[in-house]
Amino acid sequence: MQNYIHQQDRESYTNVSGAAINPGDVVVLANPMGGNSRGRIGVAIDTIANGQTGELQVAGVVSLPVSDTMTSGISQGSQVSWDIAAGGVVYGDEAFNGNIGYAYAGRLVDFAVAVGATACNVALNQG
Repeated sequence: MQNYIHQQDRESYTNVSGAAINPGDVVVLANPMGGNSRGRIGVAIDTIANGQTGELQVAGVVSLPVSDTMTSGISQGSQVSWDIAAGGVVYGDEAFNGNIGYAYAGRLVDFAVAVGATACNVALNQG
């Protein structure tokens, strides 16, 4: 295609948090608390020292921790949110932190995440 630039599955991010961001850490890029129903997150690929720029994975399927506040399973294909306070995935907009994608099991199953699971595969920033 003549006007194609590149696949946008990674994004540069400058860390101004005051602490290092470790590989696999979730970085909230858009917090919907201002009225937007979509959250947006990235997952650090490598360590990003404070004041430095690194790469975040912003598309594709990643494994993220499940919030310990979650009390029900997550069905395959369900919208999921990031619970900023608890630091984990929750069903739908249960924590009102905005949808960050959907639960992905990779095959047709009833549940992508069962009650008591510690991780959820998430198709990032989709849906």
